[in-house]
Amino acid sequence: MKAALRNRAPTMNWFSWAVSTHPSGRSSREPPDGNWEPEMSRRDWEHWNSKAEGFEKKQYRIAGSGCDRETDQWLLSRLDSEDIFMDLGCGTGRISRLVSPVVSNVVSVDGSPAMVERCISLSESFANITVAREDCMELPFPDGVFSAVLMSNLLHIVSDPAGAVAEAVRVLKPGGRLLAVDYSMKGMNLLQKQKMIARYLALWGPPPSSTTPMDNEQIAVLFKDKGLRIKDSVILGGKTKAACVEGEKPLQA
Repeated sequence: MKAALRNRAPTMNWFSWAVSTHPSGRSSREPPDGNWEPEMSRRDWEHWNSKAEGFEKKQYRIAGSGCDRETDQWLLSRLDSEDIFMDLGCGTGRISRLVSPVVSNVVSVDGSPAMVERCISLSESFANITVAREDCMELPFPDGVFSAVLMSNLLHIVSDPAGAVAEAVRVLKPGGRLLAVDYSMKGMNLLQKQKMIARYLALWGPPPSSTTPMDNEQIAVLFKDKGLRIKDSVILGGKTKAACVEGEKPLQA
C-alpha cells in the first residue's frame, strides 16, 4: 500500500526539502515497494493497524486522565516556539495536536496506514502539522534536522528499541532533545497493575508479541548508549504511571 501523506503550509517546503536531501532519495509518497510495512511482525503490525478507530478514547480509559495530564505538562515544559518537532509513532496524533500551538512545525510519523489516515483527519485544522507513513527504523530525513523528537509509547512495542533510538538520534540536531513517554508499571501496587491489565485486555485483547514494558531507568540506559546526555528521568502519574526521559544530543561528537 502506498504511504499516506498530508502536507499543509507552512511545513510543506521544509518537509519536501528534508525528504529530498535524504541519501535514499525516497519520499513518504514512495515506499520501497508496494508491500512496505514497518519493521515488526505482520501480527503485531495488524494489531496496531486495527486499533485506529477509537484509539484515543480507549487509551484514555486504560491510562486515565491523571497520567496523561502530568505527562502532557512534562512534555510541553520542554518545548519552545522555534522547535521543529517529530512525533515518532504518533498513532492518531493526540500529542501532535497538543504541541502544535507551541512549536514551529510538527511532523507526525506512524507505520500504520489506518493510524495515519485517522491522524490526517483529526489534524485537518492544524496548519503546521505534516503527517507521514514511515518506518521508525528507517526515516526519510537527513541527519540533524529536528530540534525535538518524541517517542510516546513506542519503545515498548518495537522489536529493536535500541535501533529506534539510534535512528531518532540520527535525525536530531546537535543540542536537540529526544523525549520518551512510556506507560510503565514501576511504582504501581499489585491491585493497580491487575486493574490496568484487565482494562487493556478488555479493550484491546492480548498485546503484540514484541511488547516489552520499560521503566525510566531502562530508557535512560538506551539513551546513554546512543550518546545522549540525560536531562531528566522520572516516573509520573497516580494510579497509572508513565516513564518520562529527556536526553540531549551533544553539540559536538
